[in-house]
Amino acid sequence: MATLTEFQGEISSEIDGGTQRGLYHIHKGQYLLYWRTWTKHHANENADYAISDELPKAGMRYLGVSVSSLSPEVPETLISMAKEAKSCTL
Repeated sequence: MATLTEFQGEISSEIDGGTQRGLYHIHKGQYLLYWRTWTKHHANENADYAISDELPKAGMRYLGVSVSSLSPEVPETLISMAKEAKSCTL
């Protein structure tokens, strides 16, 4: 339904890292939220996902299923993009 990638760092010093989030409608009434965060200089990466019975709420954090990591806050932009995509597919 929607994906959003945010980069951190100075453009002049290249991208230091970022956060990628995705939100998918997987079954009637179920949503999959995934996230991946990374930093270039520390070779750190974290990825996980959560399944919810309702559309995730902006500003909330969710507990991951795979490695039990806590998601970054869900941005309003991702929710808006998902709602718009959902209305286009009805």
